[in-house]
Amino acid sequence: MSLSKPQKEGLTATLSRPEDFLNWEHEFLLQAHRLGLQQHLKSKTFLGDEPAIPDIRKRRYTKTAIAQRTIRSHTAESQDGAPDDIQETANGTWSISDLTDQGQKIFQQDLTFYQLQEKVFEKQKNALGTLQDWVIRTVSPSLIQTCCQSHESIYEWHRNLRARCGRTEADETKDARNRYLTLLRTAPKTVSQAAFKWLDQWEEAMAKGRQREVPETLHNSAWAWDFFSVTTYILPSWTASYKISSKTLLQNRALSYRDVGNAFRNELQDAEATKGRVARGAFSASYAGEDPQDDEGDAHIIEGQYPSSKKGERKRQRSPEKRQECPACRLSHELAKCFYVFPNQAWKGFKPREKIQKKVKEALEEDSDLQAQAAFAAQRDNYPLWNSVILDPGTTISITNSANRLARFQPAIPGDFIWAGDRKLPILGYGTMTIRLTGTRVLMLEDVAYCPRLLTTLVSLRQLRKKGFYWDNRGNPTTLRRLDRTIACTIHDLYGQYVIEYQSESFPKAAFAAHSFSSHTKRAPLTGEAIRWHSRLGHPGPQALEHLISASQGVRIRGPTTVECDACGISKIKRQIRRAPRQSDQKAGERIATDFHDYQEGIGGYTSQMLLTCRATGYIWDYYLTARTTEAIITAFKSFLSHLEVQHGLKVKVIECDNEITEIKPKIGDFLRDRAIIIEPSAPYTQAQNGGAERSGGVVKDKERAMRTGAKLPHQLWPEIGRTAVYLYNRTPNYASGWKTPYQGCRQINQIRLGPKSDLN
Repeated sequence: MSLSKPQKEGLTATLSRPEDFLNWEHEFLLQAHRLGLQQHLKSKTFLGDEPAIPDIRKRRYTKTAIAQRTIRSHTAESQDGAPDDIQETANGTWSISDLTDQGQKIFQQDLTFYQLQEKVFEKQKNALGTLQDWVIRTVSPSLIQTCCQSHESIYEWHRNLRARCGRTEADETKDARNRYLTLLRTAPKTVSQAAFKWLDQWEEAMAKGRQREVPETLHNSAWAWDFFSVTTYILPSWTASYKISSKTLLQNRALSYRDVGNAFRNELQDAEATKGRVARGAFSASYAGEDPQDDEGDAHIIEGQYPSSKKGERKRQRSPEKRQECPACRLSHELAKCFYVFPNQAWKGFKPREKIQKKVKEALEEDSDLQAQAAFAAQRDNYPLWNSVILDPGTTISITNSANRLARFQPAIPGDFIWAGDRKLPILGYGTMTIRLTGTRVLMLEDVAYCPRLLTTLVSLRQLRKKGFYWDNRGNPTTLRRLDRTIACTIHDLYGQYVIEYQSESFPKAAFAAHSFSSHTKRAPLTGEAIRWHSRLGHPGPQALEHLISASQGVRIRGPTTVECDACGISKIKRQIRRAPRQSDQKAGERIATDFHDYQEGIGGYTSQMLLTCRATGYIWDYYLTARTTEAIITAFKSFLSHLEVQHGLKVKVIECDNEITEIKPKIGDFLRDRAIIIEPSAPYTQAQNGGAERSGGVVKDKERAMRTGAKLPHQLWPEIGRTAVYLYNRTPNYASGWKTPYQGCRQINQIRLGPKSDLN
């Protein structure tokens, strides 16, 4: 075996230091399992001897053939271990034709068995050779010389490397447990990329912990609650919902950590995608620190930066143009309103400062970009579509040149820009823009970029497609349609552009000013969709939202008042009991519902009442117990079943009950099953599923209470009152049975001629 220097190119794990042993051993075990050498890793096992080809000269093949002499074989290959005689011919050669018919059959069987053994031997030999070659290629030469000798087995190689690297089973178990506990302590608290990284590390720690049998990773109730204690800070709503949905799996120990991790990862991705992000790109839009690239849809997204919400720091940002810095004089106004660049716009009596005037003049002479901005500002008021909205199939996000169109404005990250020709136009912020499609219909677009240096407002056809609109340009004029082919608006062809909303040049200054709000005017009403007002008011019902506008001031709800709130669905969820319809085709006595009621000790020492209700007729049999034990209940069932069979010729087929006779007292269930009776227990803590017994038992208890109160009888007489109440209940007509008594129904169904009606005389 060659012990040359290992070639480690392309290998994922190499062993040269003790710290590398865990990763290397993981791949070593994978290689061994893939090659089917698990047994060679459990004990000191060598490759067996190569099987020998059957010798045709053996007596077992030739004992009836003519032979010249007999010699003894020096190899013991017979089944009993004794030497087998070898026959030789005169010329010393044998062929199959020299053998008897029986000998030929035996020889062919032995030859087939030899070929099978040879294949197994070669396969095992090749597998061991492959694994040894892998070890030599991944372990450093120094460790090969000291731990991997040619006369040793692969088991000894593995054991020697483990001892040399100082890693024992206890050490690895301890490290796996520490790794798991450390991840729980250092988990992130918010939705971020760190949460994705932590989840990957947690899954690795779980896999390693289960491999090393770490107790915290083996039991569902341990690792699941550890995981939920971490995720409740990151995604509290998802955690609460998943706890409820996986409760059954957790109780049955069928919950998989891989399924939990995958579900949490999917929810993280959804939360990350909706966490205040803005789509990039319009005219090859780029952001700070990025190079312009070809966009593929809206795959490139960034997180918006929002102002502080602390008291005293939150400011209304309805007019970012007023705080814009002039690139020429560096004062707080637009370039188009700069009196140093456009002196003809200055009011009478304006006196420019010489220092600023000189600075602006030098900047205009040296900065070609500033010259282009000044030329654009001088000409933009003459562009007829300056205040209009056009449809652009080439842009990937919508852009506006007027901050007055935007609501909920948020500043952009410094350095965001779009490409217009060969120039970069800065993006100052993002907001929500409303477009008037018709006289009464509007369309709201989110994440609209604000770029004051753009000639007009652009609406991205890509964004409209996401909202369910498409551009139908088959007719003239073209139209914007919904997916159901209804027309949303007509698109006009004006000044060489497809215009969605046309406004004249003088419209914005008058129209926007008429709807502006300042500290001198009344505060603007808060406008929002129903789901936003639903959250603002602490999750009220839809009827409260309907009356909100008439009952409050400063409120404006956009759209329908019906909402679908996930938080309400989780926090206000009601228990839903599965009420599968019972079979109604049984005869009297075939389906019995069982219920128990506890009382204070009464006369005769009775403390419990057992009610057996026929589901077909509603008839009730009552039994009274001094102790609610397994033996007492079995005795009552024996008496009840014998009474039905002997007196009425009925056999019970199904018994409905709660979990007492199946879980708490399983011997009762065994007793009933031995009599071929089907038991239908209700779900845990769901007594409503045993409604037949619970309902009739409640009626009997109410009747007992009313009789005792009306007659002013002592409570100790409850057994006698109970017997009377059950007797009277069985002889009282009810609506469910067509105003027949349970007594009458029981006897009519089974043709028991004891009188069609009950006699109450």
